[in-house]
Amino acid sequence: MSEKQGKRINSMTGFGKASAKSINCACYAEIKSVNHRYLEINTKIPDEFLKLDLEIKKIAKSYIKRGAAYLSLNFIYEAGVDLKVDDKLFQKLLKLEKDIESRHGINQSLNIHYILSYPGVVKQVRPQIPFKEKRELILGALKSALESLSASRNQEGKVLQKDLQVHLNIIEKNLHVIERIEKNRENILLKRMQDQAVKRQQTQGGAQMPLPSIAEEVVRLRSHIRAAKGLLARGGVIGRELDFLAQEMNRETNTVSAKALSSTTARSVVKVKAEIEKIREQALNIE
Repeated sequence: MSEKQGKRINSMTGFGKASAKSINCACYAEIKSVNHRYLEINTKIPDEFLKLDLEIKKIAKSYIKRGAAYLSLNFIYEAGVDLKVDDKLFQKLLKLEKDIESRHGINQSLNIHYILSYPGVVKQVRPQIPFKEKRELILGALKSALESLSASRNQEGKVLQKDLQVHLNIIEKNLHVIERIEKNRENILLKRMQDQAVKRQQTQGGAQMPLPSIAEEVVRLRSHIRAAKGLLARGGVIGRELDFLAQEMNRETNTVSAKALSSTTARSVVKVKAEIEKIREQALNIE
């Protein structure tokens, strides 16, 4: 069966291997996966099984949704390969040797070793094992290796999930700090502006300029954080969505920095941007 997504988050990096054996032969499968923007399955299999390549890739795609995977299959015949003599070629070489001896008056005992060592005289022949039996071994080893790979990717995914939750929580805490700092600074500036407005009205009058506000950006940042936490709770293939949210969070944070009324806010903004960058880095490793 293919991997069920459920509420799991998978890393794109992992490794799995397995084998399947019968009395006559054995198949060994190894597969590793790394980060990639899309899904890419690369196979390295013996020539006699190349016609299974599409079927193998289809099965692999039912386990892997994103990333570059490298699959290697090695097929072993337990009794080794059989040897077969090409009788026609052997007879031609034997006749050629006798003709040369006759024409040139060479008298020596026949050395069959030289004829047998001629390329193509002795051929390696695979044991006569039904292809169906070999196919079952290959697919059995393949699926077991993919299960192993899935477990590896999921184990790392659990670590990434916890790590991302930490980063999001740190961002939320710093947003509270930013709001508090900005609110205090806004109150101070408003009081100062009100005092100045009173003086202007007493002299020349004039309208009071409004102060820049980060309220909208903070609301959108909190919305993005909730969306990111929702993705982590939902699980499945979320890497690209998470990366998009991180980009949006970074854009809103830049606006907060530009609108900030207090220089102290910059410290928290730097912390928020650092956490967002960590989220982006992790998102690149999530399926």
